[in-house]
Amino acid sequence: MQRAVTIFLGGFLLDSALSVADTWLPISPLRNFVAWLVFAAAMLLGAISFFTPRLPKRFLWPPAGFLVWTAICGGFPLAFAAPGNAMPILSGAQLVLAIALLAWRLLTPPLPERPAFSWSNLAISLGVAIVMFPFVIVCAALNGIGVAIETSTSGYVKLRPTGLMLEERQLEKDGHRVRLVSMMHIGEKNFYQSVLSSLPAQGAAIVLLEGVSDREGLIRGRFSYAKVATLLGLTSQETSPLQHAGSTSQSASNAAQPPRLEYRRADVDISTFQPLTIDFINTLGGVLANPTFENAMRIIRDPDSPFLQPGADKIVHRDILENRNAHLLAEIDEALRTHDTVVVPWGALHLPGIEAALEAQGFRETGRIDRPVVHWKRSQ
Repeated sequence: MQRAVTIFLGGFLLDSALSVADTWLPISPLRNFVAWLVFAAAMLLGAISFFTPRLPKRFLWPPAGFLVWTAICGGFPLAFAAPGNAMPILSGAQLVLAIALLAWRLLTPPLPERPAFSWSNLAISLGVAIVMFPFVIVCAALNGIGVAIETSTSGYVKLRPTGLMLEERQLEKDGHRVRLVSMMHIGEKNFYQSVLSSLPAQGAAIVLLEGVSDREGLIRGRFSYAKVATLLGLTSQETSPLQHAGSTSQSASNAAQPPRLEYRRADVDISTFQPLTIDFINTLGGVLANPTFENAMRIIRDPDSPFLQPGADKIVHRDILENRNAHLLAEIDEALRTHDTVVVPWGALHLPGIEAALEAQGFRETGRIDRPVVHWKRSQ
């Protein structure tokens, strides 16, 4: 049993060495295979250690816990606190831990023989597992949420220990610049102010604003995120300084003066949506008008709710995302004919597709900026 732990520690050291080497050498397949074997061995030996005291837990549980933290919890919160350096840090930490534990194990005389089974050993092991299990679940869930958010938005939205970050990416081609500014419907007022402050005060620049129009009055009532924002202690984008600047600006300027920053609504009219999508928006507006759990459940569980209609997700996705993106791309192309800089402050889910389309036209990324949209402490 003790020899099995020594062999496992050797595998743990090999895994850490391959992880460090993988930073410079293309050995990911080998490293992943060894990592899988070492993790499986850790779980097997860890389970056996619950029933027998013959496995020395002082040498087994620290590396097993480290592997659970990195493999199941994704190294949370380190992976979000230092996303660019998380893997080198974790690999280095594993290497140091492996060397220390293996050296300790080899320098420690063999432990005296113990009984094959012990009730006290089982009770202590179960107690430790019960205490640690909630922390593992919480860390794994938070890591999963963060990865899902970052993956679905191609990194335009990022979960960090200090708060939620939105990213701006700048793309350039032949002297023309497009700034893709990730936005959210609700956030801190300072976030919207920082976006507004980053805009050029003058020059051949234009801001293409998001916001579906409703020329035919198809929306029942007023679709607004204001109540949800107030409930969370935040500001809605529709009442932000950025939207105010767009609604009060004038595109025309005196010919004797430098051209002023121009704002233009670059979204579609809701009449272009399918009836199911319009019904979806009206239903969602009812939830936002009375943002309580009971009201949301009542609306969502209604058999006639558009949320429950077959194929609703594909129809809504096509109208809300794909068709609006196509319209926005046409607006960007038109704006680039007369402006050097085009700023696109749109929702984060729109921007990966817009970026891909621009790169297909020859644009290349030249810079990134992260802005905090919500600080956890401020929003509590």
